[in-house]
Amino acid sequence: MFYLQPSWHLGRWCVQKPATRKERPMKIYCCKCRREVDAHLVSGMTTNTRRPEYWGRKYYQCPHCLNYCLAQKFGNEWRPMASIAAPALRAERQRLHDLFDPVWKNDPNPTESRKGWYRYITIGMNRKPEDQFHFGFLRSFSECKRAESLIKRIYKKQGLKFPKRVI
Repeated sequence: MFYLQPSWHLGRWCVQKPATRKERPMKIYCCKCRREVDAHLVSGMTTNTRRPEYWGRKYYQCPHCLNYCLAQKFGNEWRPMASIAAPALRAERQRLHDLFDPVWKNDPNPTESRKGWYRYITIGMNRKPEDQFHFGFLRSFSECKRAESLIKRIYKKQGLKFPKRVI
């Protein structure tokens, strides 16, 4: 069953499927609000109105600032792939991830190299070694800057030239 749900930030109505028991609000950290919020699972039609290729995806959206993060289905439940962030922070996370990929992809044993470098960043970010580092969980620009300095060190250790930042 579908119903029309108002999307005030879009100035129009969107067709939404009602939330099931497993799709109830989830506590997720919102980087803009700087606290955990009860994020709602919404379709890509709500978050990416001009990009039809994203309409089939699901997102968790902050009810206060309307920023969002991608959701992925694990078994019968939806889980966030990152913390909720504003567009500028999402772009910075993506840039850092794009900087990190060439480091391990050019290695003869990429799987082990990737695990090792992620462990290196985890420890460098003062997190527990057993915690898995993920760029999607960087909560601020200061954390992104710290991760970038660690990636620069990795480039230096590998003998690679760090790309210049394009603004």
